[in-house]
Formats: sequence, structure tokens, C-alpha cells
Amino acid sequence: MKYIIFSFFLFQCHLSYSQHSERFTSLIKKIEYSDSSYIENHYSDGAVKSEGAYLYYDMPEYNYSKKAGLWLEYYNTGVIKSESVYDNLGNLLRKSLYDKEGSISSEITATLIDSELSSPKDYFLRNDEISITFRIKSYKYGKDIDGIYLRELGLSKGGKRIGVWKMYTQSGKLEKEIDYNDN
Repeated sequence: MKYIIFSFFLFQCHLSYSQHSERFTSLIKKIEYSDSSYIENHYSDGAVKSEGAYLYYDMPEYNYSKKAGLWLEYYNTGVIKSESVYDNLGNLLRKSLYDKEGSISSEITATLIDSELSSPKDYFLRNDEISITFRIKSYKYGKDIDGIYLRELGLSKGGKRIGVWKMYTQSGKLEKEIDYNDN
């Protein structure tokens, strides 16, 4: 059963390249993995800590491994901590984070993956030159509504906020906007 799920998410991941720029797509189109494996990591009590797939790449200088497809992380109680989806080269496409009660705390979605690298062989050697823009949604518990609500929404690139971020009240009304292009 795990193999079927693993295969499905690898296939889904293969089709999820809309975030890739044309330049990035042409860079990576000749990079192919040589092997794959399904991994489970466990807490000391035997409970599953994380699970997902790795893809392996044989390059002239080294053998590389990258996360691919769906990866799940769990709290030691068994509650899902995060769900992440990676493309076939280990770039994060989506991630949902949850608190210990299982309520969503944030969602991260790649909107653009790009690079100025000119050679596929440089992809693994200079992976820090991959540029990814993420859309981030942060959620918060609202006492007044006794539930989770969207608190803020915006873009991030290189770990820094960019563009206009919107903050919302518990009732869903726009509270304020902050333009990070001015900073």
C-alpha cells in the first residue's frame, strides 16, 4: 500500500511543474534520477516521526539524494506536524504546518522556481542559486470565533517578505496592509 501511495505522489509531483520558469524547466529537463527509496524515521518509542521518498542522482562528482513527492512529519503523539510536497529535484512545492491539536497554522505554496544557472551539472553543485518565491498563509486561533482564521497572507523570497502582505481580523476583515517593497 505504501508503495502505491509513494508511486502516486511521485507521479503527481512529476506533473506539478507549473511553478517552474521556462528557463528553469529547460535547465532541469535532462536531469534524471537513477533510483528511489521510501524512508520512515521513528521516535525512540517506535512511533513514526517522518516518512517520504528520496530520489537518487548519479552525477560525475558525487551521488546526490533529494526529497521527492509527499513527506509527512508527525508529533510524538501521532498527530501530523507537516505535509510537504517536493518536486523531483527536492524543491519544495507545498507545505502545510499543523499545531499539536491538528489545526492548520500555515500553508506555503511555491509560486515561482527559477535559476540563472546555465548547465544542468551545476544544479547540484550550486543549489543555493535556486530562487523560489512562496505564497504564505498564516492562521491563528481566534478566541472570539472559537476557531482558526486566516491572519496574514503574502509572498516570500529568499526567506524575506516581499510585496504587499495583508493582515486580517478574526471576522475576516482586512486589518492592514504592509508593503515590504518599501523596506
